[in-house]
Amino acid sequence: MKSKSSHSFQGNSGIKFWWNRKWLFHSSQKNSDTLCYKHLKEYQFLNLKEIESKEKKYYKKRFGGNPWIKNKNGVFHTFLIEVISKEKFVIYPVIWRNEGVIN
Repeated sequence: MKSKSSHSFQGNSGIKFWWNRKWLFHSSQKNSDTLCYKHLKEYQFLNLKEIESKEKKYYKKRFGGNPWIKNKNGVFHTFLIEVISKEKFVIYPVIWRNEGVIN
């Protein structure tokens, strides 16, 4: 993560994150959670290339090709993990901010 700041989007206040040249938004209306590291094994981690590959497979299976509007928010429930200490991390439910139509 390169940047984290307060932000307002579609009337919701929250936090925007800059990750891999993409904006992600966490609404303050959604709950974040602070967890200890033993819970990391409960989550699947993907890099941007893997995410885009899964998105492409989803749209190919669902629509038979490349629809003119693609939106990761329609494919994934995305969480951003921020390490806050040697023992703990915060997990934020986020939406992809710079993706087609936001759900």
